[in-house]
Order: sequence, then structure tokens, then C-alpha cells
Amino acid sequence: MPRQDWMRRLLEGDPGHLEWYSRRCLKEQHVFRAYIDNFKQCLNLTQGPYILQRMNGCEWDDETGDIKGYNQYGFNGEDFLALDLNTLTWTAPKSQAVVIKLTWEGNKAKLQSNKNYYNNKCPAWLKNYVQHGRSFLQRSESPSVSLLQKTPSSVVTCHATGFYPDRAEIFWRKDGEEIHEGVEKGEILMNNDGTFQMSAEPNISSVQPGSGGDMTVCFSSLVLKMT
Repeated sequence: MPRQDWMRRLLEGDPGHLEWYSRRCLKEQHVFRAYIDNFKQCLNLTQGPYILQRMNGCEWDDETGDIKGYNQYGFNGEDFLALDLNTLTWTAPKSQAVVIKLTWEGNKAKLQSNKNYYNNKCPAWLKNYVQHGRSFLQRSESPSVSLLQKTPSSVVTCHATGFYPDRAEIFWRKDGEEIHEGVEKGEILMNNDGTFQMSAEPNISSVQPGSGGDMTVCFSSLVLKMT
């Protein structure tokens, strides 16, 4: 079920949209099972377990109008196949995937169906989502910043959370100057409420002895930029 109010309103006006997703999810269970069976046979695999993952979707630049679709598969934790929508061919990073690549490229109807979906249907849905959820998707929420330290001798970590969108940067200051070298930044992670969090901590060992200044000054001079 939808987690955002704007998506609930969209589905109220178009209930068939949710029904399509439900049917698609049920169908994918059988498709993925058939793929795994086929991979096992083609690759001569005998022992499991096996993990098949797919990442697909589309990107739309509302300024240039450019559309970029993608459809990629991972098998047992490694990149396996990626569809090039310009040439309608599959790229096989692993030599074991070449036999699957050749088989899939022989299904011209499926390739054309992929091209239509990622270049037309998916962007149309994306634009519809943006239209309905613009106020939510384009909102701006400021972060809550905290300084965390497990023990008096451990590194102090700056933790920023609750910000939106996910384009943000944390940096430290030493004697009024920004420092970037020796600062370890964590990746931006999503919170349960749809906002984001990230952290950064200075590597004290990277500060040269006798360099002057006091690293403790930067604790109260931390700045988070929203771009």
C-alpha cells in the first residue's frame, strides 16, 4: 500500500494503477523463478542458494527533457546483465553471462517491449508522479545536527538527520577554515519518514603535530550545506 498521502490520492483517482502493480509483482515471482532455473542450467550450477536481483527504472530531466531508462540484473551479488536501450543489446560483465546475453538478444519482441516500456511508459508514469507529488517531492527540510562521542577518548562524529532532499554536504572547520582532507564521510541514508541522514568524522591521526590550531573549535563551527 502507498506510504505517502499524494500517492494515496493518485490511486484513488486511478485504482487500476495499483492493480497493475499487484499483478506485476505476482507475475515477477514466476518470471524470476524461471530465470534462476534457466541460469542454473546454462551455467551448469548445482549448489545454491541463488540470488537474482533486478534494478530498473527511468530518469527524466525536466529541464532538457532527456529520458534515460535502465534495466540491470545481478546474480549472486555480482553484476550480471545490463540492457543498452540504444542498441537493444545486453552487456555481460561476466563471461558466464554471455550465453544468457545471446539468448535474450534473440528475443527481438521482448527487446522492443523493453524499449517501449523504458522510453515511453515509465517516463509517462514518472511525470505523473512528479505532477501529483510535486509539493512533497520538492519540499525542503532543514537538518537536525548532533555531535556524538562513544567515549571521552573516541572520535567525535557529526550526525545530521531529518533533511530533505538528499543533496547535502557536511564539512568541518578548523580555525575558521574548511577542512576536507582526513574527514571520513558516511553515505547518505534514508530515514523511515522519507528524510535523510549522514555523518562525518575527522581522522585525528591526519592532523600533523605542531600544525597549530585546535580541532575542538570545529565542533561548534560545523556547517551543513543544502544545494
